[in-house]
Amino acid sequence: MTCLKHLETIQAAAPELLAKCEKTIAWLDRLAAAAEQAAKDDRFLSLQEARLADAKNYRATANDIR
Repeated sequence: MTCLKHLETIQAAAPELLAKCEKTIAWLDRLAAAAEQAAKDDRFLSLQEARLADAKNYRATANDIR
């Protein structure tokens, strides 16, 4: 394949890939929000810390995708 053909293939797939990335980002944001909310409800500090760490990782992954 020539470089031009690769470029055409990438451009054709870009809208679909972008839509999937946006869905993934939204999903990660929902997971982070749920983990943060669950951390508020946990009585044990270790569980709170674990849930907040999860939320931080979800948000970092979403930012990487952005």
